[in-house]
This record gives sequence, structure tokens and C-alpha cells, in this order.
Amino acid sequence: MKKILLIQDVLTNILLAPAIENNGFEVIQTSSFKEAKENLASGTNDECFAVVVDLGLEDTKDFQVIDYMCNLDLRTIVYSSLSPATNIEEVLNKPIIDYVVKKDSEDITFITKIITQLELYSDLNILIVNDDDKIVSTIAGFIKPLAFNNIFTAKNGIEALEVIKREKNISLVITDFHMKIMDGLELIQNIKKIYSADKLAIISTTQDINTKEYVQFLKFGVNSFLKQPYIKNHLNTIIHNEMEHLFAKQKTIQNKRDLGAFVRKIKTDNMTNSRKYEQEIVDLTVANTILEREKNNLTKDQENLKIAYDLMKTKLTMKLDRLSQKKGTYIPNEIDNSKR
Repeated sequence: MKKILLIQDVLTNILLAPAIENNGFEVIQTSSFKEAKENLASGTNDECFAVVVDLGLEDTKDFQVIDYMCNLDLRTIVYSSLSPATNIEEVLNKPIIDYVVKKDSEDITFITKIITQLELYSDLNILIVNDDDKIVSTIAGFIKPLAFNNIFTAKNGIEALEVIKREKNISLVITDFHMKIMDGLELIQNIKKIYSADKLAIISTTQDINTKEYVQFLKFGVNSFLKQPYIKNHLNTIIHNEMEHLFAKQKTIQNKRDLGAFVRKIKTDNMTNSRKYEQEIVDLTVANTILEREKNNLTKDQENLKIAYDLMKTKLTMKLDRLSQKKGTYIPNEIDNSKR
């Protein structure tokens, strides 16, 4: 079970921990920077999936806790109240997942949602397509904290298609519109021949785009647009939204497949039961025919037995009659005659 390290005040820990645990994570609660470092030093670091840190800890200052967690390459979510001294842009420029301002109970749901999405990202690949190495580096730096399985890059549509055909599980493509070798629109048209809408999301980056081009991009499957200057928080928000929509599509399709399989199973079971019923009727008919045959055979045997009985009775009666007649016939007494 993946572990989430909370570095928050006691009350926040009490509120946040159950919500995260209900989504299948193990939660480790700490209330100070010192306590968090001790937990990580004891082995939690090897098993820690993400940390949720507060900038208002008494034993840390100047974003020290963020830098420490990021140096350990831990997925870091900042959940903290705003203060006059807080520079949100400075925080967001650090390699963190997001900065969530403490306001109300809905924050708990949002943080839990981010953590759940991060778990899904760890199995997915992302492709950045742009002929400007600096822009590729900037976008890759923005995305790295989200901890996708792999981040692939390509300088044009031809290279991008080679990556897409070669690699598995590419779920997001961030492509520029204006490229010298196969522009973004042609790339998207080719991608759609390989990937269905429930398998891959597309974000287009561009400096400028006219209405006609915008409509074409939408028509051929672009999900969102990101215009310069690129802002990390904006891009990450778009990615979260697109991945959520993608997962929702996949879930809907899977539910339809499950329903279809269930319906097919019922039909198959009904057909199987119907065949079983028909076979049982055949078996019973055959059994009934056999019983009728045996009954007829028994009837014949009984008739034959009666005939034999009557015949024997007749013979016996005749024999008795003869014996009775012989008994009444005079037979001379030879002994007496010898005495004369």
C-alpha cells in the first residue's frame, strides 16, 4: 500500500487522513518538519508516494520544507494558508505538484483527487512535440513533478509518429501548431488514425492561432489549448482536467463493455438453459418409451404365464380325473385267490 506523508497541524491531519485512507493509501501523520525528517530517515522515504506539506510549520521557514522534499524527488503538494509574506508564484516555480490554499472542507476532496490522479499518472507516458528545444525543456520541467512514467520528446510530427508507434501507453500529447516538418494539425490527423478518443488526450501549444485554425484543431480532436507565455500552474490544471476526462471516458466505455458482457452472459445462460431443458425433454421422452416397452413386455409375460398356468391347470385336472376313474375300478385280490 502506497504511503502519503502529511506534514500538517494536528487538526488538518485529523481531517485529511481519513479522506486519503478511504482511497486506498496508508497515511503517516507528522506535525513538524523535524518529525517528518525523522520518519523519512527511518525508511519512509523509500515507500513514500507523496507528501502534503504546510508552509506555516513553526520549525521551518523560507520554503525549507519544500526544498527538502523536492531534493528527495518526492511528489510534493503544498496545502497551506496564505500569509502576506507568501509568494505564490515563487512557490509554484518550485518542482511541486500544486499549491492548494486552505479555505474549507472542499480542499480535502481536491487534495485527495490530486493524489488519486498521481497514482494513475505513474503508469502513463506523455509526449511533447515542439521544434524549439527551450520550450520542450520548459514544458518538461513543468510536467516532471506529476511523475508520469516517461516523458518523450519529438521535434516534429514525423518524429512524434515514430515515438507513438514505438512506445506503449502514451496517454497525452502536447504538440505545437507551427512546425516545419509536419505541423501540429497534420500530426493530430495521423494520431487519430492510431488512437481513439478514449485512449489519448491532445493539448496544443501555440503563440498565435486564427479562428479557422482553432476550429480545425477542435474538429480533429484537440482537447485544450495552451498559449504563450506558458504558466506551470495553468498547464498542470489543463493536464489534470484532460486526464480526468480521459479516465472518465475509459470508465464509461468499460462500464458499457461490462454491461454488454453481462447481457451476453444472460443470453448465453438462457440459451444454455433452453438447451438443457430441451435435452431433459428428450431424455424423459426416451425414458418414457423404454418404460412403455418394458410395460408391454411385462404384459406379454403375464399373458404367457397365464396361458402356461391355465394349460398346466388343465393337464392337472385331466390327470386327477383319470386317477379318480382308476380308483373306482375292481381289482382281484390275488392273495385271496392263492389261498383257495
